[in-house]
Parts: sequence; structure tokens; C-alpha cells
Amino acid sequence: MAADGANCSQCGVEIPAGAPKGLCSRCLIKMDKPNDTKIEINGQSDTKSNISTKLNFFNHFGPPDPRELSGQFTDLEIISLIGSGSMGAVYQARQKWPLDRLVALKILLPEVAQDPTFAGRFEREAHSIAKLDHPNIIKIHTFGETRNGLFYFIMEFVRRDLRKVTKAAKLKPSEVYPIILQICNALQYAHQEGIVHRDIKPENILLRKDYRVKIADFGLAKLLGHSSAIPKLTETGRRMGTPDYMAPEQIINTHDVDQRADLYSLGVVFYEMLTHRLPPAEFQAPSEATSIDPRIDHVVQKMLERTVSARYQSADEVRDELEAILRGKTVIEKIDDHITRKPQHDSIDDRPRRLDSSGKLTQSVRKPSLSLHKSIQAGSIALVKAHIEYGSNLNVRKFFKLSPIETAARNNELEIVKLLYDNGAIVKDKDVFIQSILLGLPMLGRTTSLNSVTPAFLPEQIIEDYQAIRANLKLLGNNNIPRKLVITSPGMSEGKTTFSVNLATSMAESGLEVLLIDGDLRKPDIARLLNLPEGTRGLQDVLCGGKFKESVYYVKKTGLNVLAADFSVATDIYEMLTQPSTARIINAISKHYDHVIIDTPPVLGFPDTLIWSKISDHVIIVTYHGTTNNRDLKVTVKRLKEACANVLGIVISCVSKNWLYWNEPSSRQLKGYYTQIRDNDKVSRRKLMFSMEGSKAKSMVRDGLSPQNRN
Repeated sequence: MAADGANCSQCGVEIPAGAPKGLCSRCLIKMDKPNDTKIEINGQSDTKSNISTKLNFFNHFGPPDPRELSGQFTDLEIISLIGSGSMGAVYQARQKWPLDRLVALKILLPEVAQDPTFAGRFEREAHSIAKLDHPNIIKIHTFGETRNGLFYFIMEFVRRDLRKVTKAAKLKPSEVYPIILQICNALQYAHQEGIVHRDIKPENILLRKDYRVKIADFGLAKLLGHSSAIPKLTETGRRMGTPDYMAPEQIINTHDVDQRADLYSLGVVFYEMLTHRLPPAEFQAPSEATSIDPRIDHVVQKMLERTVSARYQSADEVRDELEAILRGKTVIEKIDDHITRKPQHDSIDDRPRRLDSSGKLTQSVRKPSLSLHKSIQAGSIALVKAHIEYGSNLNVRKFFKLSPIETAARNNELEIVKLLYDNGAIVKDKDVFIQSILLGLPMLGRTTSLNSVTPAFLPEQIIEDYQAIRANLKLLGNNNIPRKLVITSPGMSEGKTTFSVNLATSMAESGLEVLLIDGDLRKPDIARLLNLPEGTRGLQDVLCGGKFKESVYYVKKTGLNVLAADFSVATDIYEMLTQPSTARIINAISKHYDHVIIDTPPVLGFPDTLIWSKISDHVIIVTYHGTTNNRDLKVTVKRLKEACANVLGIVISCVSKNWLYWNEPSSRQLKGYYTQIRDNDKVSRRKLMFSMEGSKAKSMVRDGLSPQNRN
């Protein structure tokens, strides 16, 4: 064994005490000796040939043909094999209707099924991995075991990994830094959740088209590393990982590694992205191979320290120091934002200047090395603040023709959205998505029309829209969808009635008892939309003392119960709603149903919604994309809160205004959701009719008739 202060006999680098055979970890893996050479690790000996065989054990895994797997995954259409590696094989697949989305199917090595303890450990570890919820970590949709004993994960699908991206084109340093910052964010989150990756490498770093990082295979190295069915590398455990990216302590003892092993692996990836080669045994500064800030050398070198205690101790430390460099500050300068900075240009008069805490002019503020859009893309609040301090244009459109605040909203960087807005970023008057973020309202979802999707996929897309909205309602309602929901909008023609019918239909078709109430007593929109028979009793009858069971209409095809409005009753509407008996009647009716959906008039038009909100549990605001303006949304939220209404969130309707509903004769009425379309300048009427249980969508279009305009 090597003594203290010894050097590797192969490459000459300094090695810690206890290094096996007097070699550094990299030379131990890569050494070229006869196959019968003995190697001692942690007191156990093995031959080089055995280590090589065991390291390459997974190369013998023959991934099943996609056709062989089809019978075991009936809800998936397995498209193709993406690749296989040390942990199994990954396939591109499509979840069948109604979800109809691309997913990645990961099959673990079949040998793990031979371990009697693996199934229980798989369930425990998989639950922990699936709970990871971070924008830079691949989302696990589901996991399990097939009837043939294959353990699998169904995950979010991202097409490209970092290896493929760097092979196609060399990344510039300005493109590398946002990727590293995003990885640091993901690692810090996972480490705080007690999960160490153990196999950070380019193949496990996936990139979307907008260069949003998604890290895959969190925790799988640990999961497979404990399986007794996989050949051992030593008596104390398996080296699960990729040798070129493994930390020295991970090679010596797999089980005694912590988050700092991931930081070492990230350092290798960082070095490789900058120089386009792996770091040599004797560290060479990346700035010698490429044009970068020499201060980056220190960050990379510290990440690659062989001694664990000399390395960064957390991903936050790496991110903070890298951000400080990109902001044009030293590590000490980042502590105090009010100190005087050295100018980076010949003249300070042509650079932005600001006042310090005492009101005096300071010297020039340095411009961050990373552009504003890329700083937002990296999720770096510190760099965005540096751009604001420097005086960067907060409204320039460069990244996919989006402004910085639109880029932040698209990447779900809520803090950055608010930061940019507070510092003068302009929000479009009708950008209700950003306005909802500024108002602190959750986005429940969007609805789809033929304006934004191919007609063949519209039925499935609408079903998926409402499934997602229901899932979000369940999350916001502490795992239960609120019992009584009021649906409203700021103004007219914003799709709230269509949304109310579709949401109620979606819930009814899932097996729930749902009552849809038309709370707009001024006009019977729901009765006409659902083509209820003439003379159907309405809500007014119930509020005036009639029996509600005689007034509720049951839609057999969807299982939806409807309490419509009867416009022929001339009772004063406001007086009727404000009667003390109204709340008692509605509360008594709601006990007979799982959920009650109440469609109400626009908040800015009538006071009805404010009255209904006092009877219900929560309110959902429906806005129309491109029509609802920010001022109307602000006033709507203000009025509802003044009435002590519990606003659950907003929905953005993408159905254009002034469309016409198509009413099918009752004899031909099928299960269905409603949408509206426009063909060029000609107004058409369409009702989409399809069942969540059916395999194909049916639609009927009729032109040339003259029904009345509906909201």
C-alpha cells in the first residue's frame, strides 16, 4: 500500500494513503498489464482480467427487440431501441390513447430478478427517485415489474444527450456555463433529498431543444450496485459507474461516497466540455486549450481534487463561485454589492454607473459574461441581478424571439419573472400567463382548439388537457378536487361556458357524480349547448321551492347531471340569489353529488359571481389567450378577494371568441366535449363527439345554418 505523500508509480500524480498498488484511481482502471496480474483493493485481491470482465459485464446484455416487449407493455407502442448500457436498455415509446405522448421506457438488467431481495429494494428506491420533482431532473411517470420479471421505469422523453450534442458541434464556453449551472441546481436539490447520482456523465445529461438540462438515472447506480445477482468487483461491493468519470473514492469503495463524488464527475464533464477531451492525469488548465476566463481553471481544478476534503463540499458552492466569475466579480466581491469595482473598459464614462448606499456615484459595473437570456435559461438569479445592476436591456427579444420575462415564464422561473417585472420589464397587455405569475395565481392548464393542433389529434388533446387540469385541481386541493367549484371569467366571450361543460363532462366520465349548474340566470347557455329538451325546468324552479330532482336533467351519454337556467322565469335575479334560502338549497343539493360545477357570469359584468363564490369552496378564472387584458384580470382578482373568495387558479382558453356552437339533435347526440373553430373568414359550427372509452374520435360539421351567437 502507498505511504503518505507518495506519488502514482504510473503517472506521478500525488495519491492518498491507502491507494491500491501505489496507483492513482485512473491508472488502476486503465493500466495495461498481463491478465494474471494481481490487484489488491481494500485487502482483497483480484486479477486484471477479472476486473476487466466484470467492468464489461453489461456489454453482454442483449437488449430485447421492441416487438418482444410489446406483449408485456400493452399500454405502450414501443417504437425503437435508443441504446443500452451498464444499467439496461432504453426504448422510445408512445403511451397509447388517451395520453398519446412520447415516453422513454428503461428496462433494467434481467439478472437483477435473480436476487430475492431486489424487488423490495427496487420499490423503496424507485419511490424515492420518482418523488424527485425538479425542472432539471427527468420525471418518472411510473415504474414496476412485468409478468416476465423485467423491472422498468417509464420516464419523460428527451431525444438528445450531451454526448450527441457535443459530437454534432463543439459548444462555446458561453453555451457550456448555463448547462453546468443547471446541473448544479439539479444536484443540489437531489443531494438535499438524500440521493447521490453516482454516474454523472454526458450520456446521462439530456438536453431539450432550448438547452434545458434534464438529468437521467438518478439513484440507479446505487440500486443496481447492491444487487447480489450482478457479479462483484470486490467483496465489499460493485463499482457502478463509468471509470473515466468516477471519483477516486468511488473506485476504492462504492458504498462510502457522498455528494462530493458527483461534483468530481461533474468536474470531468465540465473539463471535457471546455477542452473536448478528458482531463489528463496531470491537471492542465482548460484556459490553455480554449479561450476562457482563467479564473474558471480554479473552479474546474477544485472540482477535480482527488482528496475529498479539498473538493467543493456542495453543488451550491460550485454554482456560487461560477456565477461570481460570470458576473465579473471576485469571490470576495460577491459578498458586498456596494464596494467599488474596477472598470473593465478604458473609459468609465461610457459604462452604466449607479449610486452606492451613501448616494455617491460608483465606478463602472462589469457586464456579466453570460447573456441575459442564457442567464435566465440557466436559472441563475444572481446573474439576472447582475444584468439589472449593469443596466442591460430587459426587453430585448433574442431567444426564440422572446423577451427575457417571457423566457423566464416559459422556463417556469417564477422568481426571475417577478424580479424582471419589479425592475422595469414590460409585460404585454394581454399576456395573462405572466400576469397570473405576478398575481401569484397557479396555472391550472390550457384548453385546445383546432387553431393550435392537427384535427386528427384534437380529441385526444382535449381529453389530455382536462385530465391535466383535473390533476392540478387535485394537487391544489390536498389530493382531492374541491367539492363546489365556481367557474367565471373577467369579461364576455372568454370560453368559460365551454370550459365548464367540458370539465364537468371529464369528471362525470371518470365515474364521479357531478352536477353542472348554470348560474347565469339571464340566458340559458348550457341548456342550448347541451341541446336540452324544450320546457326543461331550471334553477329558478329549485330556488323558488321546487323539487330539485324534478329539475335536474340527466345526460345519459356522459353521465352528467345538469341543473340549467330557465330564461322564461322573470323573477328578479339578484333578489333571488341574495335570499338566505339560496345558500341552504345549494348546500343541500351538493350533498347528493361528488362535485358541483357552477358556471357564472363574468365578474366585471355582473355581481352574480361574487354571490356564488360565497356559497362555493373555490373559484376558477377562465381567460382567453390574446383577448383578456392584464388590467381586467387584476380587477377581477381584486374583486373576488374583496368578497373573500378562494381563487384556486386560472385557465387559459385557446378557443377564439365569437364562435358558434353546433347543436346535434338529441337522437344523434353522442358522448362528447365541445370546441369551436373558424375556417378562414367563414364561420363554421362544430361539436366534437367522442368517448374517453372509445378508440376513435367522431366529429360532425355543418355549415350554412344560422344559429345564434353563443359565448
